[in-house]
Amino acid sequence: MPGNSETVLAALKDRYIRQPSTDVNTGQEALIEFLRAIPDDMLIGGGLLADLIVTQHPDWRLSDDDKAMLIAIDDCNKLIFRLSDLETEAEQRLFEIIPELACQLMLSPDMPVDLPDFSILEVLDLMVNCTVGWSDNLGRSGEQLMKKLDEVVVTVREEGTDYEDLEKDLQVFLDKEHARVKKLEERLTASETGQLRSQRGKIQAAQMINAKMQGQRLTETIISFLQGPWFDSIQLLLLTKGFDGDEWSRAEKLTETIIWTYQPIGAAPLTDESVAVDDVDEVAQEAEAISVEAELESEGISVEAEQDSDDQASNDAVNIQAETQRLYRIIEHLPSEIRELLVALERTSSIAEAAIESIESEHIQIISGGELEFVEDIRPIEIDQEVFNQTTSVSRILLRKVNNLEPGQWFTFEEDNVCIRIKLVLKLKDVKQLLFTNRNGMKALQKSFDEMAYLLSSGVIKPLNHQDVFSSAYANYYNGIVKSFEERTKRAADEVQESKKDAADKEATKDKAIAEAKALAIAKEEAELIRQEEEKEARLARARTEAGKEENVERVKELTLIVHGLNIGARLQLPNSIGSPEECTLAVKLAAADKMIFVSRTGVKLGEYNTEQLVQLLLVGDAEIQEAGVEFQDTLAQVVTKLRVDRDKSYDDLTGS
Repeated sequence: MPGNSETVLAALKDRYIRQPSTDVNTGQEALIEFLRAIPDDMLIGGGLLADLIVTQHPDWRLSDDDKAMLIAIDDCNKLIFRLSDLETEAEQRLFEIIPELACQLMLSPDMPVDLPDFSILEVLDLMVNCTVGWSDNLGRSGEQLMKKLDEVVVTVREEGTDYEDLEKDLQVFLDKEHARVKKLEERLTASETGQLRSQRGKIQAAQMINAKMQGQRLTETIISFLQGPWFDSIQLLLLTKGFDGDEWSRAEKLTETIIWTYQPIGAAPLTDESVAVDDVDEVAQEAEAISVEAELESEGISVEAEQDSDDQASNDAVNIQAETQRLYRIIEHLPSEIRELLVALERTSSIAEAAIESIESEHIQIISGGELEFVEDIRPIEIDQEVFNQTTSVSRILLRKVNNLEPGQWFTFEEDNVCIRIKLVLKLKDVKQLLFTNRNGMKALQKSFDEMAYLLSSGVIKPLNHQDVFSSAYANYYNGIVKSFEERTKRAADEVQESKKDAADKEATKDKAIAEAKALAIAKEEAELIRQEEEKEARLARARTEAGKEENVERVKELTLIVHGLNIGARLQLPNSIGSPEECTLAVKLAAADKMIFVSRTGVKLGEYNTEQLVQLLLVGDAEIQEAGVEFQDTLAQVVTKLRVDRDKSYDDLTGS
């Protein structure tokens, strides 16, 4: 994942800095100068750089960027050295380069996530790759490797190191070492492959023949054949045709058939699955059965004994006769079958031919009813099974781990408090064997698949993770921190955006509610005005009807004169919005337009009437005059007179000073 220094530093500070620094007194230049000047004896054992700085300079106060970077470097290195698990002497060379690695990372914080073509991380990768199998008993080659690494350390700790030249030079050295070791490994694997497969073939062939002969009646002739030429032939078959498959199954069946021919009729029936002779097929067997049945019937033996459980003797006779016929046919073709297998393996010899002739001779005696001398105590083929003994029982899951192993992987193997480093160089799936060497290409260990699975599960053998461990570990570590930081930052930004959106939605909802409330209020107000106007019109209509009566004509004239005499400020009782009488004042009187406007005590307009409407309301009692008010002309005259008098007074007289 590409990145930049600002993002990396922000992510590291977010991960490691809980309380921001406020009293920084040491800059990055001083820190780098100190790291590059650390003596080798202070780096023994690979202590943490952050702890070393605190110990040597307790008064230093680093910036948050530098503190976060140092802590991240220490955490990464702890992980790397735990994974690679190198020998102490090999690790020390890496410890001496770590301060310069810290300096490089401080100058280029984004190096792990945007790895250049050549860098100190790749040099460290090469150093780990070549030291993963190093131990102090490798002799001259081990000493040469340590000498080369010492040269690398000196070059890295010099300022202005050309990492391209350094990396190429180290790679050339390692390629030469690899080519030398590879030749040794190839010779070893070629030799061991033949030996292991030969041992496996010998053991598998012996186990099969011993199992087939156990408890059987055999002569010295057939025992010598089975344990001699036949045993050798089966081993060759396994080596050339494989340890399972059709060829092995046929050889196993043929072995059982050979042994069956020496057993008493009916003592050990030969199953169809065990018959390996080509011409003894289903058709031949059926023909034999028909022939036997016909012969028995001619002798007065009923073949329906199978259907009649009471005639068991007849049934046994049929079976014995059928097995006898089968034996004759098999013996007739068995020598050719044996020769065919031997020829296919290019194993024809005078010894094998002599053995086959002896077997044929004994078969003739068996057919003719002659007596053979059988061996009472058959000694099995002796084999050393130590290499292929299955002394452990492991699950499929554990075996799957072994099946996934690939040549080239390194492991540690600890036994009797001694730990060695081993490399898997040979994995033989057919014989289930693994071969390991040391860094010099010498054989170090050999284990079966089952044993390896058990040793892996118990921790006796542990895999070493060394391939490009520095660059991959730093890349994964930094990328993980940056990714987490960016995800948290994005979540925070999304939360802020969501909060703003929620606030905007709430404000919009509020505005909508206010607008709806205003619209509703206006609608209610308009409805109320309409209602009031309708009630007013209804009152006026009733009053008009009453005023139109003949008996009220004089009263209307009288009230008309009174209304004409009302002045501004006159107080009346008039119907309010709900029809109840309310005290009000005449605020406006327009004689030309015949309009009078009345307001309540709070100054709110209470009603607007003309002379006729007010007279009608007074007539029916819906209105009442409480005070006619002062004449406007009289009031105006009083004001003008007062202004004239005040004009001749001084400021002090007017203000009372």
